[in-house]
Amino acid sequence: PSHTMDCDNAVTVCDVRGCEQTVRRVEIDEHITRNQMRHFSLMKKHRQDLLWNIIQGVRTGMILRSF
Repeated sequence: PSHTMDCDNAVTVCDVRGCEQTVRRVEIDEHITRNQMRHFSLMKKHRQDLLWNIIQGVRTGMILRSF
């Protein structure tokens, strides 16, 4: 395996959709703790967008049934 795959100082992107902040792996827990309210808002917006898209799909008949 590559050193960057295991290195705590390697830079990674926050997993929260919409955050896109780059942080070192060793600092990711601190980033998540400091940004809880922002992350909550981003996740809430993502959820609202998903629900809106589902509602719009149902209204327009664009929801594909895959049962």
